[in-house]
Amino acid sequence: MPTLNYSSGPFLPGTAADGGGSDVAWTNPNNAKVTDNTTTDNIWPSGGLRSNELLLSNFGFNLPDSAVVDGILVEVKRYGIQAVDSVVKLMKGGVATGDDKATTSGYPFIYEVKAYGGAEDLWGTTWTVAEINNSGFGVTLSAMNISGSGSANIDSVQITVYWHYDFTVAPADVPIRHVYKMFTNDGRYLGNLPKVTSKFALQEEANNIGCSINIDVAVFPDVSRQPTEPILTEAGDPILTEDDLPLLTEGAVPVFLPGDQTDQDVLIRNGNRVQVYEYNYYYPNGKLMFSGQVNKLTARYGSNSSGIQMLAYSDGLDLNSYIARGASANYTLDQSQLTEDSFDIVNSSGGAWSRAGQSVAVGSTNIAAVALKLNGSANVTVTLYDTANGTAIDSTTKTVSTSGAEEVLFGFPSSHDGSSFFFTIAVGSGQSIYVSLSSTNVYGAGSLYSAVYGGGSGGGVYSANTGDLWFKTYSGDKSTSASFFLKEPVTEMLAPTIDDYNLRGGRVTYTEDSIEATDLSLKYYLNTNTVLDVIKAVKDMCPSGYYYRADPGTSILDMKHISETPDFTLVKGHHISSLDLSLSIENVVNDVLFTGGQTSGVNLYSEYTSGSSIARYGLRLKQKTDNRVTHPQTADAMGLSILEEFQEEQNQTTVTVLARDMDITLLTPGKVIGFAGFGSFIDQLQLMIVRRDYHVTYVTLELGALPPRLTPTIERMTKELLAQQTIDNPSSPT
Repeated sequence: MPTLNYSSGPFLPGTAADGGGSDVAWTNPNNAKVTDNTTTDNIWPSGGLRSNELLLSNFGFNLPDSAVVDGILVEVKRYGIQAVDSVVKLMKGGVATGDDKATTSGYPFIYEVKAYGGAEDLWGTTWTVAEINNSGFGVTLSAMNISGSGSANIDSVQITVYWHYDFTVAPADVPIRHVYKMFTNDGRYLGNLPKVTSKFALQEEANNIGCSINIDVAVFPDVSRQPTEPILTEAGDPILTEDDLPLLTEGAVPVFLPGDQTDQDVLIRNGNRVQVYEYNYYYPNGKLMFSGQVNKLTARYGSNSSGIQMLAYSDGLDLNSYIARGASANYTLDQSQLTEDSFDIVNSSGGAWSRAGQSVAVGSTNIAAVALKLNGSANVTVTLYDTANGTAIDSTTKTVSTSGAEEVLFGFPSSHDGSSFFFTIAVGSGQSIYVSLSSTNVYGAGSLYSAVYGGGSGGGVYSANTGDLWFKTYSGDKSTSASFFLKEPVTEMLAPTIDDYNLRGGRVTYTEDSIEATDLSLKYYLNTNTVLDVIKAVKDMCPSGYYYRADPGTSILDMKHISETPDFTLVKGHHISSLDLSLSIENVVNDVLFTGGQTSGVNLYSEYTSGSSIARYGLRLKQKTDNRVTHPQTADAMGLSILEEFQEEQNQTTVTVLARDMDITLLTPGKVIGFAGFGSFIDQLQLMIVRRDYHVTYVTLELGALPPRLTPTIERMTKELLAQQTIDNPSSPT
């Protein structure tokens, strides 16, 4: 069995405390539990002083019992003046042990992440699973002042543990579990679903995007709640928190509310987002199996069966809600404020958050996109409002990763008419990002805003501040058309269409490895087509053997050719629980009557037959009509293509594979399956997965014969078509 290497983390500490015993105490040690650029610091009045030890523990590791620890990495985000390490050691059960990793390199003047240890470094001692999982496992560190007055500042400390399985353990002996994480539609983490009683399962097909899952939760669907009200002074004024928010009475927080009751966040509501992670032998840190949105809720009331059933659709279903515009060339710069001398930090952690906003005027007729200057890595959501603290009218989310302050464009799904708007910037749970701004008023038609929320009841209100964000706003032409002239279908038609869709908040994306270019150069026109229409059209334009799918977990789109050889070989008596092989002639076609468009006043009309197929199975007729085809060679290519694919009996195979002996999460539509151990013609079969029915401990696959290969000349003639269905529509709706 091959070695399987894993890592758990990086995790932040749950407990932080000053350990005492030296010259200078750490202030605000709890700040080291969150990466938010708020420091735990020491200030020295003179040289030669040593800080107390900062004790960080309760990291929340949960390694499986059969794990073998290989190495430990500690990452300290820090900066300082005239400061160096004094002690950097790990703790077992709260007691320092092993190597001291303190170095003589000084703390830098700006933030850095300093790494200690690594994937193969055990810090001079041995580690058991119980010692890693113990709440007393952690790190202790201190700093020393070199000379003069100085300081040591620590923003956060993270630990990653590297490990592998003891291979006396079989995959079947490792329990499988699923965690259901819930988020608001704009990406704020709400918590994990409690008491999930349904088993995770999903169905997915090749050349189809989107699937759904059912989730049953054994929670009583009581939507009644106690209202929360401000706590008042004797004078009748609200008592405020440190963040200037009203202190509220505690009320019963529901887990389920209708979608229009938006005064507080709840776990279960239509429009919320759900992510399902599977933890098993192969993925001890979890694999994202499903990401989507709750679209239907059913509350069951009864003495023995009370609960809530949720229907969630995967992210791919939104492809039919965005009109395709080709490349992102439809924006016009409208307003801008490009002065910057400062920055703000937008963050979210532990239910608390801070956000930035900006009110803007519109010089054109609408607003369609906003550009910001950002620094860092986070899932950033820009939400558009009609006014400050008004009604949200649109939002877009994208993953941002910059190594310095860089301009990032956020396009909204639709453009919005109006003379003034307000937009806000938020990040995902546990994340933060720097936002460039001017500390003085520059943009006369609007203002910088900010809001903070400390967690608990109530929420943050946006208040105007001095200054302005660095921003650009763009108007859009509302075009619903695009044209491609002599373009490669996958990389020059599909890719820019997906890029533009992502710019407007779409969730399905692609990678360099998930799409594969053809050798074709074609013409195609879009008018009032959705992004899903484009995906289907590109599939039709690609050579035979191409398939598409969007992974229901990662939302990564595949548009590529099937493998030449099996991706997986299933062995009889080892992987396979059952196999049903069916051979069918139900869909055989051996006589094609093709009708095309008019040529010299007469329709193009051709017939294509397979005599051998007719002799074996009898006459099987198919009529094909396409008035776009007026060239005999194109008609020949299309007619012969149909014959090539359907003149022989079809192989239809259903196989059930157990999770006991292989990673069944990898058996996805489009993969090619081979067989071994049957000692018959089955061992020579190569079949493509056309459908999977995935369950916790097994997957049932429907397999189909690989599509026939056509010659490149036939492929080119077949694909040289011009889409006409909506070509005469105006370029924009009226």
